[in-house]
Amino acid sequence: PAQLPLLREFAGQGLIVWLKIDTGMHRLGIEVEQAADVLAELQDMPGVAEVRLMTHLAAADELQNPATREQVKQFQRVSQGFPGAISVANSAAIFDSNFAVDDRTVWGHGGDTWIRPGIALYGISPYVERCGAELGLRAAMEFETRLLAVKPLCAGARVGYGGHWVAAEDTVIGIIAAGYGDGYSRYVPSGTPVLVNGRKVPVAGTVSMDLCAVDLGPGATDCPGDSVLLWGSALPVEEVARHAGTIAYQLVTGVMHREEPKIVAAG
Repeated sequence: PAQLPLLREFAGQGLIVWLKIDTGMHRLGIEVEQAADVLAELQDMPGVAEVRLMTHLAAADELQNPATREQVKQFQRVSQGFPGAISVANSAAIFDSNFAVDDRTVWGHGGDTWIRPGIALYGISPYVERCGAELGLRAAMEFETRLLAVKPLCAGARVGYGGHWVAAEDTVIGIIAAGYGDGYSRYVPSGTPVLVNGRKVPVAGTVSMDLCAVDLGPGATDCPGDSVLLWGSALPVEEVARHAGTIAYQLVTGVMHREEPKIVAAG
């Protein structure tokens, strides 16, 4: 409500205003109890041509969560009889068949229903236990680098800061040109897969700022300059996130600006 006076400065502008209702996330938005009064005030403003309603679900990937059901119930209190457009569904709700994304009998509104895909635009699943491909999505980001060096390693040798990874047998170690300074998280543990020349090999040791070691395996013939895929269509970022104990959102938004993005046309 404290922001309402700012809108009065736009008299005659024909603004479309999205009014966010705080149904339980307690981040942004007005309280449900304030909605009627704020709506009336907005609709009386000469600079406002249209008001639309929205809310944000705190646990959208858990639509059977009682807290989610309560948020839906609270939003229905405001949307019933509302003549304009509404927006409730984010990525997780869009893909859940039990969620009434566009059902006016549920929401009771008279206008359009907008959806707000977020992580799905990356081609990534909003559900921790599933990958985007399972939902018919295609990865929009490939995080790719190269092998910088290849070296033989004897059984018992330690790799990386702290020496936490120990070679179980004679093997070949590859050093790749990526680290947490590039957005490949330091929390990625040993055993996390990367693709070297199309085959899965595990991270070996602690990720450094600019470098990371991988176990190429005994007798490996990979060479400096060979391709390394950290995540992408052939290696879902969701899989990497599970190994790292985090969510895919954090990984894809953490890629640093020193990496030059390459836009590749679809096809």
